[in-house]
Amino acid sequence: MAVRVHHYVVAAYHGMTGANAQGNQLAPGGGLPPTLAVTIYNGKARWTAARDILELIDPVYGWLAVRQPGLRHEVLDLRDRARHPLPKANVVSWIASLELDPSPGNVSRVVHRVLERYPGAEHARLREAFREWVLGAAASWGIGEEVLEEVKSLKEAEMIYAGVEELKEQYRERSERARVEGRAEGRAAIVCRLARLKFGAETAEPLSRLLEGVADPERIARIGDRIIECETGVELLASVRRTVGPDV
Repeated sequence: MAVRVHHYVVAAYHGMTGANAQGNQLAPGGGLPPTLAVTIYNGKARWTAARDILELIDPVYGWLAVRQPGLRHEVLDLRDRARHPLPKANVVSWIASLELDPSPGNVSRVVHRVLERYPGAEHARLREAFREWVLGAAASWGIGEEVLEEVKSLKEAEMIYAGVEELKEQYRERSERARVEGRAEGRAAIVCRLARLKFGAETAEPLSRLLEGVADPERIARIGDRIIECETGVELLASVRRTVGPDV
């Protein structure tokens, strides 16, 4: 990670000084802006990796020693921080909350707190940072790039995330009704409709053909679960083909 952080900072500086760089990216005096690199870590084990790229380079001495690259990144160990209470209206505590519990409900609560605590133009960059995190979470559910590009505000990002959760809830409710009524055909129709909503007709139509030979309602329900779990239509169809087997 120390090597990756070093690369990120150098790449950012390169972008500020390259041929297409904008002058307003530099510090007021014309130099490169100072950097604080932070790694957010939510693993179960304590962080033990190097925090400075210099720690990874074989020790040398004399004139060569001072010519080695060095960049230290701070590590925000969320599980370690969770053992120590933080102020409620605190950016660090909000980031920790999002990383440890990325559920739609918690994301929605944090978004509202950010909007309430940091309104106004002076906090636009902070709101933008949270917006980018929410968009990243929404993208993991398979929301199309063309939709994400249209999102212009943090509130719109929250609406997209909430819409994904609503789609999941619709699937659960309709799947449950189909299970009670015992109609495999009804379940297949629901699964195909949800696949169309998430991935488009190019996925829903071949999925419908694959489900024509599946009569077991529980089998169709498991295929429906894959719509939520898969990130792309290609991944979903490949999974269904493995599930239904060569006899379908």
